[in-house]
Amino acid sequence: MAVQASEFASRFPHYFDPTDGSVATSTPASVVWSAFPARLMPLGMSTRWRIADSSRDEQDEYCEWHVERDSSERITAVVFTTEMPEYWAHLAETDAASLVSLYQDLVSADVTERDLIQGDQYLRDNPWNGSDSPGITHLRQGSNTLLAAIKLVADSTIQRFRDGHRVEDRRELVECGQLGDPRRNSDPQIADIINDTVHLGRAVSLAHPFGIYLDGIHSAGIEAPDGADTASFWTVERGEPGHAVRARFAVPPNTNLTVDGRPLMFGSQIADRVRIRVDVLTRPSSAAQLQRECGA
Repeated sequence: MAVQASEFASRFPHYFDPTDGSVATSTPASVVWSAFPARLMPLGMSTRWRIADSSRDEQDEYCEWHVERDSSERITAVVFTTEMPEYWAHLAETDAASLVSLYQDLVSADVTERDLIQGDQYLRDNPWNGSDSPGITHLRQGSNTLLAAIKLVADSTIQRFRDGHRVEDRRELVECGQLGDPRRNSDPQIADIINDTVHLGRAVSLAHPFGIYLDGIHSAGIEAPDGADTASFWTVERGEPGHAVRARFAVPPNTNLTVDGRPLMFGSQIADRVRIRVDVLTRPSSAAQLQRECGA
């Protein structure tokens, strides 16, 4: 991704390469949004939770999850990931043994190399990382890629105009610049903050190391019968401190949780409360701002 970041920096005067040695003059900032798909929010609660849990193709906010249940269908854990597929594809090219070992640790001891790699091609949507798989390793929904995130940040530096007036509404901005899906939480939130930052005379970049992170869980309203602190049920399984990319919300045995008074029946009820974050860098810029009319 370093190559792509450098290419974007050469094309967009207000996007800079965070590996170019200028990080010391930059100011960090973060963009945060909800893990639950915004486009499903207009539906009734049970309907939207059921749909989001039914397929990871529905989970398009740079976060996907897998629900674990016991023999009675009671939820025992919900596992979340924001790990990008590009890392795993790179691992397949450079260290297939480690790739298989990671899958075995995270999903099943039965994973083999042939399950994950065909010829020299890594299978992002393989039998152990699909909607019907017994676990989850990394993002697989088509929009959830690191390249898409970097491109979104770079494209959002362009100031958009409609009929001579600067576009300020975040969803209109995404539509105008074809910056992603205006129905998502992530795309409009990222585009709006980046666009406003550039409008104020600053350049931006996705912070290095590139990634999207699990910012945490809002546990208020998730209640256990014994009054236990449900925030403690959330455990980071992969990632550095402050940069979690995999976490597990584990329900204690024989515990029936409620979420806002409703029995926990869907992993999506937990996803509603998970926060996703991308870290960016900003610095002053005197470069002329790129401006385009909608549709141009």
